[in-house]
Amino acid sequence: MIYLLFLLTGACALVYEVVWSRQFGLLFGHTAQAAAVVLGAYFSGMTAGYLLAARLAGRLRRPLRGYAAAELLAALWALAIPWLLGLMQQGGAASLINSDNLTLQLTLRALLSFLLMLPATAALGASLPFVVQHLSSGGGDHSRRITLAYSINTLGAFCGVLLATFVMILRFGIHTSLMLAAITAMGCAVLAWLLPAPPEPDDAAPDPDSDSASHSVSDSDNATPPLAGHWYVLAALSGFAMLAIQVLYNRMFSLVFHNSTYSFGLIVAVFLTALALAGWLVSRRDTRELELQAARLALLSAVAILLGVVVFQRSTRLGYLGVSLPLLSELEAVKHSFLGYMLAATGLIVLAIGLPVLLAGMLLPLCLRSLREHGLDSGRLTGRLVALNTLSAAAGALSASFLMLPQLGLWHAFMLLSLLYLLYGLLRLAQLRRQRMLAGWGAVCLGLCLALAVAANWPVVTRQGRKLFVRETAYGVVSVIEVDYERKSGDEVIVETERILRQNNHYTLGATRGSESELRQGNIPLLLHSDPQRVCFLGLATGITAGAALDHPHVEQLDVAELIPEVAEAARLFSADNNGIVDDPRSRIIVNDARHWLWGTDEQYDLIVSDLFVPWHSQTGYLYTVEHYEAARGRLAQGGLFCQWLPLYQLDARELELIADSMAAVFPSVTLWRGEFRDPQNPLLLLVGGEQAPELDADALTVRLARLPLHGGLPDPNLRNVQDLVQLYVGDWPRRSGALLNTDDFPRVEFLAPVSNRNDNELTGQRLQDYYWDVLLGLRRESLRYIPRRAEPMPDFNEGIHRQLD
Repeated sequence: MIYLLFLLTGACALVYEVVWSRQFGLLFGHTAQAAAVVLGAYFSGMTAGYLLAARLAGRLRRPLRGYAAAELLAALWALAIPWLLGLMQQGGAASLINSDNLTLQLTLRALLSFLLMLPATAALGASLPFVVQHLSSGGGDHSRRITLAYSINTLGAFCGVLLATFVMILRFGIHTSLMLAAITAMGCAVLAWLLPAPPEPDDAAPDPDSDSASHSVSDSDNATPPLAGHWYVLAALSGFAMLAIQVLYNRMFSLVFHNSTYSFGLIVAVFLTALALAGWLVSRRDTRELELQAARLALLSAVAILLGVVVFQRSTRLGYLGVSLPLLSELEAVKHSFLGYMLAATGLIVLAIGLPVLLAGMLLPLCLRSLREHGLDSGRLTGRLVALNTLSAAAGALSASFLMLPQLGLWHAFMLLSLLYLLYGLLRLAQLRRQRMLAGWGAVCLGLCLALAVAANWPVVTRQGRKLFVRETAYGVVSVIEVDYERKSGDEVIVETERILRQNNHYTLGATRGSESELRQGNIPLLLHSDPQRVCFLGLATGITAGAALDHPHVEQLDVAELIPEVAEAARLFSADNNGIVDDPRSRIIVNDARHWLWGTDEQYDLIVSDLFVPWHSQTGYLYTVEHYEAARGRLAQGGLFCQWLPLYQLDARELELIADSMAAVFPSVTLWRGEFRDPQNPLLLLVGGEQAPELDADALTVRLARLPLHGGLPDPNLRNVQDLVQLYVGDWPRRSGALLNTDDFPRVEFLAPVSNRNDNELTGQRLQDYYWDVLLGLRRESLRYIPRRAEPMPDFNEGIHRQLD
């Protein structure tokens, strides 16, 4: 029964963690620094719980009731955290956590996260020492039971990740998922409270009148030897290296995955499965020569880490999974099915990380097996071991994100962790005086590590071309590549140069060759507003789209929010095409989460333009929610417009309507405008929200269009005159009663878009044409306010829609 309860509460703990990471991300912004702050606070609270329970576990006659109380406290406080976070978004607390002083901001956020989560995280940490103390009170080899309990709890964590990622959030929402986990944990707490204490073993209750009994009691303090220091060193190494390597694995797979919540969930699930299996295997091993077993496992882990990296590199060639993956690209299920993609991704993850995580994951359970001689002191010692392991894990995760990746790069960071395991194994063999094994195992593992390190030294940017800019960041690899291409002009072949901004090899954030389309994405929203003086763009990338605002003389202030600092740095390489936006005195580059910036600023804008964001990227779906649109509406000046560009080639009809309905739930007027439809495989759609529909004055627009510079020496073929702009008008999106919405509680777009993408259901080609005929043709086209030129008839908007179909 206790194993079953520990399985369930392990699942609940991971549901808490998934939900909290999202809720704190909404408060602080989904930046790498904010995520690091929350992670550090979470692990610090658990460390406090381990240490507290280590002191209390041995004093309780029924430690299982301590476990019950801890789980009950964690569940109750988990339910209170959303309410507390809501309070933090009001008044002076909001201004403090968004201070312009970065040091003060991070300090306050770390303190606030720690204090808000402390009762719950400390209670979650306390549960393990109490369970260990309970399992230590029976007869037999209690260290086997302790290690098995650790394995089962980790298996529960695996179940929690899968349930939260693939079922609960999409079906029940964030808050209901949290409530279900808390109710389950409360039920486990009640059952644990009612469980009877285990009977004392026969050999633990000798005759009180015998000499042996009196000797045992009088010498009880000296009966248990202290735990050797090298086990604490191993626990620290295991925690540091395991969390660091998890961060590195996330970054490694981001080079080839579509980086949705599902793909990251799969990585964590496989990781936890390997840890659970490692714990079970250690529970089945005998306890002879544990120190030697640990040294061997450390050496094997060093080899396996580098071997996994080489296998990953050779099997993927760092190509996009399902497109250019050599081993799997011939399978139709991988190319055209979400299920097939998930199966292929799972296979790749298991192939690359299964063995190294299994081997390295056995080290902490070995530390727990070393408690076989410590009897009723096991709860206290387990608390200390796991506290050190957890604190080191926090240090490992932060070091990997902010030190190893930026300073060493991905592959060299793997080599560093492999070296740590290798050094530990060699030093332990030397201390154990196993000279022959040191010469054999040590030499072989050292040689293999050197060979694999040479084989694993691949460039993280594999695209052909001149690499002008490469940065390995907490958000992935940001690169600027320059390539030559040929263009025919009559009978003459002209060689031109293109610069491309990419993230993680396969995500193109922008390019100079497509600057016409990027300029149009900036010019159309600006032309729809009669007098845009204060403008905000959400997303910078190459800066070409936002830089179009600097061509409009009305614009006095241009703010651009960009999440990734290195992207803002790379934008300078596109100065010739983006009007030098990074250094222009009218513009300000704000390195922050776009939604968080809108929520925290007091600025008022005439126009806010939300750039193209990949809807299935983890956490990006929050830029399409009702709450985000409410924040944007609150930042608009009188008569202001909010413009949302949508990549129809990454959405199906269901997600498009979710976003449009969510905007319509906030803005009294939502109109649809055609963007780039000449390429049927990459169509764009613009949603414009405001208190009223845009007003187009033909005379004023004629003057403004004439003043726009001719990029490339030619006018935009889609914006030659006012009539071209008017013909982009698709219709008015209605506010539909009872329509499903995309909200913070139900981030449906984030979870549905990856499925549509892998099932090839995006609105491109024939599907887009069918959607036009079936849905868009039926929209009303009445809200646009058009002031024609003198003696000019009113345009026929229905004629415009037919031109779009042509």
